[in-house]
Amino acid sequence: METKPYGGYPQFCDVKITQLVEQVNPGGQVWNVRVGRKHHAPYGVFEGMTIFDAGAKVGQAAIGYIPTDQEWRFVNIYEDTATSMRALVEGIDKTGFSRDEPWKMTGSSLPEHETFLPRHSPRGYARQMFGPGVDNAIEKYLVPSRELLAVLQLWRASQQIVFRYDVIPGPKVFETQIHGKRFEMYNDTVLGFNKSGKEVARVQVEEPIYIRPAERVTWL
Repeated sequence: METKPYGGYPQFCDVKITQLVEQVNPGGQVWNVRVGRKHHAPYGVFEGMTIFDAGAKVGQAAIGYIPTDQEWRFVNIYEDTATSMRALVEGIDKTGFSRDEPWKMTGSSLPEHETFLPRHSPRGYARQMFGPGVDNAIEKYLVPSRELLAVLQLWRASQQIVFRYDVIPGPKVFETQIHGKRFEMYNDTVLGFNKSGKEVARVQVEEPIYIRPAERVTWL
């Protein structure tokens, strides 16, 4: 299942599951921002229940429901729908496409993910999804520290879980201003290690460019 500002998939599954948890824990799905420790919980503590907590309270493994066939019929709105295929808000056509141009493909493309990912979604929605630390997290992502920028390179760099990392300093390669803050980029090398301490990833901040020799050019 998925949840995003435009709606979940299957349809309304995120809203329905949230309502089920609310029934088990009425009024308890809140963040307590008045408590917390500097390093372990700097933005407070979520005092609500997960679907597993709520399930345990009623003798189930988790709270949930089985979506109806109708809820599975429609595509993942605004992620799997092309821009030229205009979904009907009022349900005129059950296919979700306009009767005037049901298969018009000219210029169509899948919407950019940046329209609904946390950094670009409405800030209030992001706080609801991820808690009161969202503003600080986005700020750090927009203007990352040297160490954070290096660590971010480990994302999808290995199919194994990275338990530890190390950074080998490299030269400064770029400098600019982002939202009035100074940003410096260093071509550091970050190493990722699995649970047993074996190196499973080694990535540079500045992605290398490889130019094919003339005899190996791939013609398009």
